[in-house]
Amino acid sequence: MIHPSITPALAQLGRITQIAFIPADFDREIAFWTRSMGVGPFFHLAHIPLQNTRYRGNPGSADLSAALGYWGDVQIELVVQHDDTPSIYRDWRESGRCGVHHIGVIVDDFDAASALLHDQGGVAVQETEIVDATRAAYFEMPDPDCPLIELLWLQPHFMRLFDHMRAEAGAWDGITAPLRLPPESW
Repeated sequence: MIHPSITPALAQLGRITQIAFIPADFDREIAFWTRSMGVGPFFHLAHIPLQNTRYRGNPGSADLSAALGYWGDVQIELVVQHDDTPSIYRDWRESGRCGVHHIGVIVDDFDAASALLHDQGGVAVQETEIVDATRAAYFEMPDPDCPLIELLWLQPHFMRLFDHMRAEAGAWDGITAPLRLPPESW
C-alpha cells in the first residue's frame, strides 16, 4: 500500500501507462495475458539498445528484451533479462518476488517528476535511456511492498510506436500472431 502522504504527489506525475512484470516463464506469461486476459498482440523488442544506464549509482549494461501489449489504454510489459548484470530485474528474480514489478508513468517534465518522487522519499535505483528515443528512471518508494515507479519520457517518434501498438491491439482478433516484431522503425 502506498503511504497516504505520497498518493497526491504520485497522481500529479503524469499519465499512468504501464504495468510491468518479470516473468519466471516468458511463454507461459504471454499465453496467460493473450488467452486468459485477451491482451495483445504483444510486440517483442529484443535486446533493447539501452545506453547511459546506472544501477544504484554505478554504470550498468543489462541485456534486456521486453514484450509490450495493450489492455485498453494500459500497456502490459513483460521483461526478460538475458544476463546476470546487476539490475532491478535481476534483483527481482533473485529475490523470488512475483507480481507487479513496476508501474510506468509517462511524464512531460522528467526532472520535475524525478524531484517530486525524491521529495516523497523515492530513490532512483536505476536510470537508463535509448538515445534519441526515451529516458527512464525507476524509483523505490518508502513502502517496501510498493512496486517500483518508472518515470518515462518519450520522444514523439517513440510515442508513435506506443500508439501503433495500441491501435493494433484495438484491431486484434485475439488469435493471430499474439507475439510479433515491432515495426522496423522502432
